[in-house]
Amino acid sequence: MVASEPFITLLGPLVESEDTASIARCTSTGFWPADINMTWTIQGGIVEPALNQKVTDTGNSTFMVTSDYQRAVNRSLNGKVLTCSVSHVSLSSPKSGTAALTVLCKYAR
Repeated sequence: MVASEPFITLLGPLVESEDTASIARCTSTGFWPADINMTWTIQGGIVEPALNQKVTDTGNSTFMVTSDYQRAVNRSLNGKVLTCSVSHVSLSSPKSGTAALTVLCKYAR
């Protein structure tokens, strides 16, 4: 069994904030065995491990992994590409999914 291409879902509109929030979710399915490594990267940034990675048995002899990416959102993220990558023993090289970020900025009146 081979892990599927990771799929990123943005979790609502990204609004500029100093508070840390979940801004995206990455999912990959169809792999076996359960050991898998997921990482996050923002264009021009460093690779970050998926600290909240959750592996679930799908009930059909394969597994699914999900991770939410959390951070404070600021306007410097606008237009950047967020990448989720998975590495697994069944893969000859990591697979990645991407999403472009659009940040809604708050303006003082």
